[in-house]
Amino acid sequence: MNFNVITGLPRSGSTLLCNLLNQRPDTYASSTSALPQVANGIATVLTNSPEETSRLANIPGTDEHHVRIVRNLIEGWHDTDKPVVFDKSRGWARNALLLHSAIPDAGIIVTVRDPREVLASIERRNRETGVYEPGGDLFARCNTQVAENGLVGGPIGGVEDLIRRKLPNVEFVTYDQFVAAPARTMATIEKVCGLEPHEYDFDNVESTATDADVVYRNKFPHKGSGPVKPVDSGWSDVIPDDIAQGTLARWPLFCSTFGYR
Repeated sequence: MNFNVITGLPRSGSTLLCNLLNQRPDTYASSTSALPQVANGIATVLTNSPEETSRLANIPGTDEHHVRIVRNLIEGWHDTDKPVVFDKSRGWARNALLLHSAIPDAGIIVTVRDPREVLASIERRNRETGVYEPGGDLFARCNTQVAENGLVGGPIGGVEDLIRRKLPNVEFVTYDQFVAAPARTMATIEKVCGLEPHEYDFDNVESTATDADVVYRNKFPHKGSGPVKPVDSGWSDVIPDDIAQGTLARWPLFCSTFGYR
């Protein structure tokens, strides 16, 4: 199996990317997956279990066996006969070393976007669904989202970890470049993940996502359908400058790496 993952920031094009990959006859790209959390849980047991520690001490080859356990879980997680699989989860950014240990040649595609635009996208959805979670001021809500374990800050921290680790087969895909030049982006992903070239229909993308958006009161719909085209989303109409500047200052490595100033 050719196994790869898609990770990165919310509202940064990962669902659109999966919809395009699912146009390929040889590829299955998942909706949001719990696989990295499950794999991490097994790795935690293998690390802390007295029984497994005893096996490591007394049975040669136990460490290789542990790697096979995680690899078999990852490769068997999705019920598909497609030879190429992309598992989509923001959790892979912080579990990339685990993935690399189990499947060294796995491609890691990381979608990123200006965090001010991500906050603006979230705030617009909050305004459209204001009957749900109406409390809290904008400053406090944005600060919570960009904090270390927040909806936006958590994934940014994972991306920064990937930047620092410099693992192989990692490709960062910026949202603006993706929607402006989708053919070039897909060709790069094909090269990184060892895929044959494919002619994608960028004008009529159909949604293949099965995420239960109602769980989040439809605040963050997973669609990524229609034509792929540049989006002049901006951010200053809904995100004040003090919040924007504080967000950039909180994550300097991420912002300097991708030119967000």
